[in-house]
Amino acid sequence: TELYLGENNIGTKIQEQLRQEHPNIQFIF
Repeated sequence: TELYLGENNIGTKIQEQLRQEHPNIQFIF
């Protein structure tokens, strides 16, 4: 599963949170 949220100022915070909540999902930023 891949999600693309684009690049923005809050992207890194969202990325860290999602990786902690969903470690089995690879997020693309």
